[in-house]
Amino acid sequence: MPSFKTTLQCRGPVIDSRATTIYGFMGAFYPLAVAAFSLRVYTRLRFSSLGKDDVALLVGLILYTGLIIATVYTIKFGLGLHIWDVIPTDAVSMQKQIITPPLS
Repeated sequence: MPSFKTTLQCRGPVIDSRATTIYGFMGAFYPLAVAAFSLRVYTRLRFSSLGKDDVALLVGLILYTGLIIATVYTIKFGLGLHIWDVIPTDAVSMQKQIITPPLS
């Protein structure tokens, strides 16, 4: 797991970050999604054949993986902090990371 600061000292009081909460949700739900997809593919191969819906689920899982990678990368620029507490140069990079993945 990448290292991150849970608190930042930025021109005054201690600022709490929600990065640990974001990592917690990603760490909990991604394995559940992979396990559900794996069990579905296993049962479909065991008792019948794969269909178009299984391919759609695979595409969704791949896109979800990309979203998690983009989110981890965006946390480096201040995702999880209040926008007023983000350094202005990092705010631009953070906004680019949030907007770019859905467009690509």
